[in-house]
Amino acid sequence: MPVSRLFPAVLALVACHGLLAAQQPAAPAPAETPAPVDPYQASLAKLKSDNPMLRRQAAEELGQSRRGDAIAPLLGLADVAVRKGKPQDALKLVEQAQKLAPEATEVRIAAGRLAYALGKKSDAENHFKRAAAGNPKISAPLLDLGEFYMAERRHNDAIKVFTTAAGLPAPHPGASFGLGRALVAIGNTRAALGAFEQAAKLAPGNPLPMVAMAELQLRSGDSKQALALVDKALLLDPKLTSARLAPAPALGGRAAGERLPILYGGSVTPDNIGEFLALREVDGALVGGACLDPVQFAKILAVAHTNS
Repeated sequence: MPVSRLFPAVLALVACHGLLAAQQPAAPAPAETPAPVDPYQASLAKLKSDNPMLRRQAAEELGQSRRGDAIAPLLGLADVAVRKGKPQDALKLVEQAQKLAPEATEVRIAAGRLAYALGKKSDAENHFKRAAAGNPKISAPLLDLGEFYMAERRHNDAIKVFTTAAGLPAPHPGASFGLGRALVAIGNTRAALGAFEQAAKLAPGNPLPMVAMAELQLRSGDSKQALALVDKALLLDPKLTSARLAPAPALGGRAAGERLPILYGGSVTPDNIGEFLALREVDGALVGGACLDPVQFAKILAVAHTNS
């Protein structure tokens, strides 16, 4: 066939094929493959659930994940369980953490705290000691061991541990503060004062060492120095109740019949008057600026009447 007659036929065939193709439905686009879910992240999400079954499942999954970074969420959730009065739930979580890193310092400390909460004092001491031995250059396990001895009234043991912690290259202020408390417990107030002074130097923004020093100064009869320390503590934390009441033992510790009444006079409000009147050392309140507002003053009187 001549080429001139073949060309129109080819054009017709191409056009017919295009028409048929246009009439056919378009092929569906391939479905997008969902991004893979990280099992570890999914387990962490379950830990935040209000469903206890999901939380337990998450704990088991994290324990089986063999990932070192699973320890922190397990121990965090265990701490929450202890605070909520659910030590058995905490025990399961700590056990999962122990499977991942049985000798890790933070796991040992958590196990010690939990053992103490469960009344297993010997186990608690053992965990704290092993944590301290495994990391002798950090203060955290020593502080826990010292607090354990304080709770058990083993004050001489506490002094040894806190002294060791206070002598570390980067001492924690809690070591000096704990040492001061232990020294007070055995009656060595002079050494205790030095320990509290060191704690104040290490943590200049913390008022508690100053309050502790104020109480010791009161015991020695130096009320002027004690009140100066209280003023410094209140500058750091104006709402610190223990600082406001630090002078109370000296003023109230007289012979029977000679006790001076203690009036609280620091920013009395309807919100805090009940708290202060409930304290044994406080006999009343000296209302300042709030007495100029009849409504606020009436509320203060109502709360005081309820607590009387």
